[in-house]
Amino acid sequence: MKNKTLVISFIPPWLHPHVLDPALKMNMNVVTSSYVSPYMEKLDAQVKAKGLIWLNEVGLDPGIDILGTMKVVHEA
Repeated sequence: MKNKTLVISFIPPWLHPHVLDPALKMNMNVVTSSYVSPYMEKLDAQVKAKGLIWLNEVGLDPGIDILGTMKVVHEA
């Protein structure tokens, strides 16, 4: 992930630590279709202190964004 500044995540909230911890450590912005999880709330102060932007709930309900992503991945 060298020279990257953004993580786009379509994972469910219970997997957030696996993506958010490295993103925070590497000073990366995050966009996710997931709802705000308690884990994300726990990291909020650190994210703001680093001047990062983490956007949540960027997608279409109920799960249309995830289905679209799965279609693209399967076709690739």
